[in-house]
Amino acid sequence: LGTAGWEISDGQTTIWVDPVPTRPTIPQLCSGALEPDREAQRRMELRHADAILVNHAHFDHVLDVPDLAKRTGALVIGTQSTLNLCQSRGVDPARLRLAVGGKPITVGTFTITPHATRHGPIGPLSDPFEGSISKSAGSLWFWQFTQDGTRSYRLEANGASVYVSAGAPLPPGQEFLSGGRIGPTGTVMVGLAGPVPQANLEAFLAEVKPAFVIASHYDNFFHPLERGVSLLPGVDPARFAARVKAIRPETKAYVPDYGQRFFAPPDGESP
Repeated sequence: LGTAGWEISDGQTTIWVDPVPTRPTIPQLCSGALEPDREAQRRMELRHADAILVNHAHFDHVLDVPDLAKRTGALVIGTQSTLNLCQSRGVDPARLRLAVGGKPITVGTFTITPHATRHGPIGPLSDPFEGSISKSAGSLWFWQFTQDGTRSYRLEANGASVYVSAGAPLPPGQEFLSGGRIGPTGTVMVGLAGPVPQANLEAFLAEVKPAFVIASHYDNFFHPLERGVSLLPGVDPARFAARVKAIRPETKAYVPDYGQRFFAPPDGESP
C-alpha cells in the first residue's frame, strides 16, 4: 500500500500498515505543502480497515492516513506525532491510540504489540526531521512531517505471527530496550531503505527465527505507482535475500511486487 505499506488480514480483521498511495514528485516537494492525492487513494481501492498502524510521521508513511482513517473509521495506532497530525485533520480523538512499547493492543482477532525503535540516518542527518507535529497543524511542507521515534509491530492472530518494520534491525540487543523481546515470529518484514548491517541482521534472525522474511521500504516513492516498482537508489533486494539465506538457510526471503499476496501459515506449519 505504498512505500512501506501493507494490508494484513485473516479474513475477519483487516490491518493497514503505513498506507500511502500519494506520490509527490521531487519538484512538488520543493514547491509547496503536501496534500493527499485522493484520486490515487481511489485507484488503490482501499475500502476497509479495522486499524491503521503507522511506523512514524514522515510524509511517506502518514500523508494519507488521516483521510483513510476518517473514511473507514479505523483506529489509528502510532507515535504522538502521528496522532497529533490525525487530530489536526479532523480524526476523532477516540479513534487514536498511542503505541507504547511492550503494551499489547487488541483489534478484532489480532493482538498487536508495538516495539519502540528509532529512525535510521538519512545522509548526514542522524535523526532526520525529528520533532512533534502540533494538534493544530495546518498545511505542511515535507520537512514539517516530523517524527518523534518509530514503532515496529508484532501482530498475532489464529496462531500466525508477523513482525512489521519499515527499517533495518537495530544493533544486537537494542531492539529489546522498549517493548520486550520480539521472540520467535513466523514472518518478518525488514526495511531496505538504508544500510542493513550484517551484525544487526544476524542477531535479528537469531532472535525471531522466522520462516519467511519479506523485504519492505525498497520502493522508490517518487516513482508513480502505476508505472510499477522502481527501486530506491543503492537498494539491492536480491543481494539482501542472498544474505538472509546465507545466515539462516531455512528462512525464505521474498521481494513482492505491487498487488502480490502472501499467505502466512500458522507458526511452525508449512505454507
